[in-house]
Amino acid sequence: MNKSHVICGILILFSFVACNPFEDKKGKEQDDVSQDSLTTETAAAIYQFNKDSIAEHQLFMIDVFRVFDDEKKPQDIINNSWLDLHTKDNKYYLDSLDYSIEMAGEDACSGYPLQEVKSNRNSLLFMNIPSLHKGEVETIFSMSKVMCPNESYSFQFNNNGYELKATGEISLQQNYVDDFGKQVQYCESTDYSLAIYMNGKLQNRILDNETFDQTTVSLVFVGDLDKDGYADFIISAPRHYEEQRYLLILSSDNKIYEAYNSFDC
Repeated sequence: MNKSHVICGILILFSFVACNPFEDKKGKEQDDVSQDSLTTETAAAIYQFNKDSIAEHQLFMIDVFRVFDDEKKPQDIINNSWLDLHTKDNKYYLDSLDYSIEMAGEDACSGYPLQEVKSNRNSLLFMNIPSLHKGEVETIFSMSKVMCPNESYSFQFNNNGYELKATGEISLQQNYVDDFGKQVQYCESTDYSLAIYMNGKLQNRILDNETFDQTTVSLVFVGDLDKDGYADFIISAPRHYEEQRYLLILSSDNKIYEAYNSFDC
């Protein structure tokens, strides 16, 4: 896990570039990682995560899963100690799970048995993270916004200005109408990056120079899950059309949480 040494806070007045582990090689001022992240106030790791350090089996999606003999089954991962991020009456809450696991026949492609995890609520994801607690979640954004290259999403929260900014090369872009009659934006891209800015300064990159096979990246949720006064993000970022993948970025944590399910044939 990349962490700035304490001495970096002392030397930062003399050599910010030398101490900054996320320096943009292009040298653009707007892409310098925020010095705020190196102060005592933000020592709890506001967006200073290592995007290559992924925490598994602490984030879980409500879905149908193949059951492999040599891999953990849903009942080996989730239990009543987990929390359910769900919506009720247009508000989001974290609460104990209310779910069931049922056999769901056989996968037509692989021949393996299937298990379906069902929630009795309108759930987004299940979470097993010690810093999260039951209660209403202050929510900023709870839709699905496609983040194509050269697009961004900006908002204000607790006197801080935030921006999620996507860059990359678009290989395909189109709009279509889904099964519910809703206009949907779709784009495929290469060399894709998605970065978090706060008060105009780059904090970190969630995704960097990634290529996606017939999939697109979407912002799913923004809110204060860990109740520290800073925004947390949930991103849908499947790398292949035969997988689902969610990433959770907590402002108080130095790692990214991943929920993943593959249904490749």
